[in-house]
Amino acid sequence: MINPKQFPLCEQLVERLIHKFNDGGWITLCDERIFSCLVSDNTLEKSMSYDAWDINYCQVGPIINERTDGAFISYSRYWADNFEPIVMYLENEGRWDEEVFLTEEFVMYFKLHKEPKGKNEYAYYQVDECGDDVEVAKVKNKNLEIKLKYVKEYIAVKKLNLLIFNDEVVYSDKSLDKLSSHQIPIHVITDEDYIFSYALDQNPGCNLRYKSYAIFRGKCAYRHDEKDIQHLWKLRDSGYEDFIVGADENGNEISMSCDEYRMPNLFTRQDDEPYSLSPIFFKRDVLSKYYQAVEKYTVQDGYLLGPSWGIRIDNDRLDDYVVVALVDLGRMPHKEQIHWRHFNVLPPKNSSYSMTTYNRWFAAIPTDCSIAPDLVFKHLYVQTNNKWEKKYGWPLFKELAVDDQYHFETLHLMGQNNDQKEFDGLIQSITKLVIDSLNEKQLVKGIDCNKPDVIQLLTEKNIKELKPSNIQGGITKFECFLISEGVLNSDFVKLLREIQELRSCTVAHRKSTKLDSKTESLFNFFGILQNSDKIVLSNLLSRLNEMLKWLISIAK
Repeated sequence: MINPKQFPLCEQLVERLIHKFNDGGWITLCDERIFSCLVSDNTLEKSMSYDAWDINYCQVGPIINERTDGAFISYSRYWADNFEPIVMYLENEGRWDEEVFLTEEFVMYFKLHKEPKGKNEYAYYQVDECGDDVEVAKVKNKNLEIKLKYVKEYIAVKKLNLLIFNDEVVYSDKSLDKLSSHQIPIHVITDEDYIFSYALDQNPGCNLRYKSYAIFRGKCAYRHDEKDIQHLWKLRDSGYEDFIVGADENGNEISMSCDEYRMPNLFTRQDDEPYSLSPIFFKRDVLSKYYQAVEKYTVQDGYLLGPSWGIRIDNDRLDDYVVVALVDLGRMPHKEQIHWRHFNVLPPKNSSYSMTTYNRWFAAIPTDCSIAPDLVFKHLYVQTNNKWEKKYGWPLFKELAVDDQYHFETLHLMGQNNDQKEFDGLIQSITKLVIDSLNEKQLVKGIDCNKPDVIQLLTEKNIKELKPSNIQGGITKFECFLISEGVLNSDFVKLLREIQELRSCTVAHRKSTKLDSKTESLFNFFGILQNSDKIVLSNLLSRLNEMLKWLISIAK
């Protein structure tokens, strides 16, 4: 066994070479004095017989052969056919700094994405099946470090070996006597997976500042092995969690793995034994994570869609739960299973799937959501626009801007009874959808200012010149349009006005603060003083659903 202390001034260099530049699972493929390449088995055996580099930074690109008169002769992809690059290098030219980067084949094999981190600094990321970034390699100036397991899989599938070269000259202001050593002539040390040459001498006199120096040059090898193929080209988080399926006669929870191959199915279960389609209950808050990351997840009626996975969910419910079939839990990444496990609860007495889910999954009956106010609202909202466009030629609610679409996608029932921040955000979304999105331009065109009821309303609003262009406020325009159509419902107009007022004051007032008469009246209208935020929101959505149903009816 080589003892690095036998090589003064180069102890750390020898140590790094012996450990093949492995530092906690990361290896260096390129640095100021380090480089690497891939070689076949035959080339490896020849290369490990000498300590010199087989390829350097400037020899990794393609070679164009031409005569002295400029006539083209041939083209080669690499400098030498026996040595394939894994790291590419571009020298600095003009305004461009030198750059080190992984070969295109390596990047495409693992589907890596390159992200700048600063000047001459960036990282390579792989996206796992949960949609999360996984750092694979990092580059700073000429230094490139990468996770060893990725390199091992890459050389295994290519059946090539990795060579890493190192070349250093180390100077010291200590004499050989102080180094407790003497002159050591250059000699070569070999082992199965590394070879290096070393020499120690006093300063030859070219620089009086230093009294001694050492020369170190060598290489090490990583050999390909099929056992290193971990299928990292597509990151999968394997594993199966246990979930609560019920309780025994003593009240102790009974759990079962969501591994499909370890659970009974509908045909093999015995009596009341839990099986693959057993309903597993979760607190509604389990979905909060997905509502907060709309760029990665979509929560739909009956389905949760992730970056590369999706599962059926039973969320058309009035209770505080989301229900999933046991077998479906095993079809999402293990990391996601762990998240769901934190919200897993014992099934309530006599509870099961909702009627909507039963019809869809077991009776094969196409069924729209009909229970959960948030899902019903989204369904009716779209239907309202479709009906109005069919009758009037334009949608009642304008299409949301791209940056505002999350207001619709993330509208949901609350899990916690009281969460002021979440409640305010949901009220903001509702206002954006039913008030700020009113198609005012088209509503104005449909207002008949000659109708007595319209004249009366505009007079009450102190509008001097009675014409549509002078009407201010989307709700007033909506009200005038309904009057013009002869279908005014004052209760729903009042509801919209109260919602608009609620958005303005919910942030400024808490239930515990002293309220003025106007705010107290508003809070009583929504039942805020009597109920939790969760109930207030649910009731509000139910009232809006009644309004949307009415809007659909008048557009027929």
